[in-house]
Amino acid sequence: MTNRRILVVDDNPDLHLDFKKILKSSENEEEKRLKNAALALFGEDKTSLAQKIEFELDFASQGEEAFGKVVAAHEAGRPYALLFVDVRMPPGWDGITTIAKIWEKVPCTEVVICTAYTDYSFEEVLSKLGVSERLLFLKKPFDSVEVLQIAIAQTKKWNLEQSNIKYSEGLEQEVELRTKELDQERARSVNGAKLMALGEMAGGIAHEINNPLTIIQQNAQLLSEMLEEKMDFTAIQKRTKKIIETTERIAKIIRGLRTFSRSGDNDPFDTVTMAQLIEQTLGMCREKFKVQDIMLTVDNPAPSTTVECRQVQIIQVLLNLLNNSYDAIEKNAERWVKIEVADFVDHVELALTDSGCGIPVAVQEKIFQPFFTTKEVGRGTGLGLSISRGIIESHQGQFWIDKQSKNTRFVISLNKKLAPMAEHKNVS
Repeated sequence: MTNRRILVVDDNPDLHLDFKKILKSSENEEEKRLKNAALALFGEDKTSLAQKIEFELDFASQGEEAFGKVVAAHEAGRPYALLFVDVRMPPGWDGITTIAKIWEKVPCTEVVICTAYTDYSFEEVLSKLGVSERLLFLKKPFDSVEVLQIAIAQTKKWNLEQSNIKYSEGLEQEVELRTKELDQERARSVNGAKLMALGEMAGGIAHEINNPLTIIQQNAQLLSEMLEEKMDFTAIQKRTKKIIETTERIAKIIRGLRTFSRSGDNDPFDTVTMAQLIEQTLGMCREKFKVQDIMLTVDNPAPSTTVECRQVQIIQVLLNLLNNSYDAIEKNAERWVKIEVADFVDHVELALTDSGCGIPVAVQEKIFQPFFTTKEVGRGTGLGLSISRGIIESHQGQFWIDKQSKNTRFVISLNKKLAPMAEHKNVS
């Protein structure tokens, strides 16, 4: 609904009457009814412009009174679109002070200063109120047509601006809603990609756990036989030690799985050794490579080589790269994967190279795009590298393809210490 509420602020009651004559229809209800009937019969509308446009007028004689009315109307949800304000209104606030006070509380109010330029010059008014598109000057004595034009233009301007504000707020809410929906969909996609990665690891993990279980079973059987025949404590100690080591190996695999299955988005950034990151990752896929006869070599980093990161997320990135290498070379004649770590002054670079013959230039441009994949149907979502790059960038790092390598080679750069505020960035 169009707001044409106008407040006239002047200490002269005669001015109130003048504004009423200009902006308010003088017709009573009976006259309006007869005029509407004539319009229906003869199709001729002789109604004046002021009568066609229904302004709602209100009046105040002092600045303090006007301030109270404007604030109360705004809080009640029925704001004034336009104020006509006189400059001199003794004994209280003058018009300039009144406008300044009102704009502090309700800055969107359109204002017309009614002045004879005797109290303040144009420059003085601007120096006190500032240059504003919401401010007009009306010189006394004013013309009724000029007043009507200003009232029509400024109330329309106020209504258009409010419509734009509501439209912008609606757009912002829509964008926020769509962003939340996209984040939720992205989270579901990430979880789906994770589940697929877990599924791909399942076979290797089954071997990884089955082998030590066989060792435990064999050693337990031997211990049982030793206890039945004779008490060779040295041999018993050797076998029990083997069982303890093997169960610890299984425990490490389970810990790695539990780590991978977590989100890690809300984990704090901790200082972690590169050796620890690599070992935890390999614990979940080493056997898978072994079964497929893929040679896996690691350039073991020094214990002092550390980065500041969310451990779970970096393991997810490394595991995704290893799974990609596995898928790419499992049917090749030459099958190997190499992990190298380079320690620099302020950052660490981890390179993962496999025996693949590299990535075509056309594919390199798209490989980090969401849902782009070169894998066969059912073997990849196309999200892995996109999500991985997002994770690395949220760590203030870099993730790229080494275009100079004759083999397929990805490089990750991570800072040893993060700049402030990095802990507030999340990548699902």
